[in-house]
Amino acid sequence: MVNTKIEDIKWVQKPWDHTSRINHIPLSSTRGKLASDGSIEGGHNQEILEFENGLILINDFLSNEEYDELLEKIKDEFIVLKEGEESSLKPTLSSDSGGGGEKNDKDNSSNHQTPKKSKSIRRQAIHYGPKYDYTTNHASPNSIPVPKYIEDIIDKMIIIIPKNNRVNQATIQFYPTGSGIPPHIDTHSCFDEYIISFSLGGKVNMSFQKATPVIAQKMFAPRRCLGGPTTSTSASSLSTTPSASATSLSVPSTNSSSSSSSSVQDQALEKDMHSKPESESSYHEIPLKPNSLCIMAKEIRYAWTHGIKSRSTDVNPITNQIEKRLDDRYSITFRKVDFDGKCNCDYGVWCDSQQKKDGE
Repeated sequence: MVNTKIEDIKWVQKPWDHTSRINHIPLSSTRGKLASDGSIEGGHNQEILEFENGLILINDFLSNEEYDELLEKIKDEFIVLKEGEESSLKPTLSSDSGGGGEKNDKDNSSNHQTPKKSKSIRRQAIHYGPKYDYTTNHASPNSIPVPKYIEDIIDKMIIIIPKNNRVNQATIQFYPTGSGIPPHIDTHSCFDEYIISFSLGGKVNMSFQKATPVIAQKMFAPRRCLGGPTTSTSASSLSTTPSASATSLSVPSTNSSSSSSSSVQDQALEKDMHSKPESESSYHEIPLKPNSLCIMAKEIRYAWTHGIKSRSTDVNPITNQIEKRLDDRYSITFRKVDFDGKCNCDYGVWCDSQQKKDGE
């Protein structure tokens, strides 16, 4: 008997109740200073928030030094791939219009480049391991392995992620300021219990909401079937260094969003900020700071949508003040992919494995 009725789901009663703890991470022997007793001095503290619905948020996941090095490395990856595209006369992916908000073309005096942008562009993605399909929310084979510098990050997740759930796929994404991703649930069967996102660059709010039967209809529409059409565009494969493995750059499909629509969203947000009545809506936003690791498991992974609104501002949930999105954002999304996977979760309304059983 599969649970494919929404009325039978036993929801967590207080999904956003959470505990908070500090976890001290000592410096590695290659970075730290040796004390007189032979121990390594220094390190940094992580703030770990664990919510009742299965969301785990780790702020300050890496040390400042590790974070800065990773951000520069990721920027370099996009620059190298972009320059390779242009030199081989491939279509310029960063000039495509789409989910990003408008961006000024003024010269940036920073010493480090960022991916070149036109007035309105889509986010871009680099895939390591199985490639995430933005049309089906499934995955397709990809021969490019996860590089060592990302494997090093995965190794640090051992404090939260069990060894048998170790991820084997990473998608690096570049988000122009103001851009977002539509609300969605990652396909149950293909991806493991943990969906993990590491944030770099600009701060942004991620939105969550309990899924509905309408979401289920979208999830099981023909385009969501494995092997269906996709609008992701692969660019040429290039090496980030002479000895590095090749990567592929793609443009995720997303809904178009003009600057006027973003402005309307922002005005509505400001109008409702202090006057929104109490309601039973499950909609909730969590700020993702740079150097934070967001882990979705259990109920929030299987039965809530997650997304990022395309807009120029967010509301700070602590101060209740509107904050402007100032910087481009990068993220690394980690998943464990199993092409033969079967899901036996308690949320069959949105589970492709159980819907298939129910239809047999």
